[in-house]
Amino acid sequence: FFKAFDNIARSARGEYEITDNSTLHFSTGVVKGNMGITPALNDSSGVFSQFQMIKYDLDLSEDSSFFVNVFHNDVKYNFNSIVDSYNAATRQYDVEFGHSFVLAEKNHIVWGAGFRRNEVKTVYMAPVSTPSDWMHDRLWKTYVNDKISVLDNVSVYAGVMAEGNRFTGTALSPRTSLVYMAKKDHAFRATYARAHRTPSFYEDRVYYLYDYTIDFGTGDVTSYIEQGNSQLEKETVDAYELGYKGSFLEHKADVNIEAYHNEITHLITLYNAGIHDKGVSPLGVG
Repeated sequence: FFKAFDNIARSARGEYEITDNSTLHFSTGVVKGNMGITPALNDSSGVFSQFQMIKYDLDLSEDSSFFVNVFHNDVKYNFNSIVDSYNAATRQYDVEFGHSFVLAEKNHIVWGAGFRRNEVKTVYMAPVSTPSDWMHDRLWKTYVNDKISVLDNVSVYAGVMAEGNRFTGTALSPRTSLVYMAKKDHAFRATYARAHRTPSFYEDRVYYLYDYTIDFGTGDVTSYIEQGNSQLEKETVDAYELGYKGSFLEHKADVNIEAYHNEITHLITLYNAGIHDKGVSPLGVG
């Protein structure tokens, strides 16, 4: 039923040196095509995506710099099949700034903050009932990271990010690493980090119902529903990592060995709850 990818992509980027220590970067692009989802029986389906990004870099001194980044993305989906039609649009507005500097020669500090607004328009989001309604979510974050040179060959990285959103509230994400340089080209690393994933609009609010006929001589009609879960908690992963990176034979051979252990709580998954009394087969989120 499905055709191969048939897309047209165009992008442009450039930069403008404002002064000797400040630069403006910009990029834009569009993608238009079926993204591999267009049924061969209907060529009216497709996806159109565009983005714009502007970044300002400023070198404050030899050991200090500052940046501001602004990003916008707009995606429109139009999917028509022999079963049903699906139309949606998403928009994203993102702004972030960051500052890095050296403190007392042993601390390299990076800090910053960001804000994002996500918007979705589709009739398949509860409680939206008309295709002209937009749903939105606001996400914010602020972070600080510090590289501490304990010894000439031992460094400690420590940082934390606070982030929040309308669905699951506020969360803290700490991260710490210990790096030991045994020799110039041989490093050992131990890392612990915690990260969170906010439920998407689809997982939180989707409500999609359609009927289709399975005709084995009876003409029975089965209803199919996809329904989100507004009671979801944020997905959390605690990650532990050990690693070694080395170079041999005057950098002609590199070795990278890593071991991971991840513990995930409140995993968000899709599940099929089966067909209930009225013939509706819900695809739930939990």
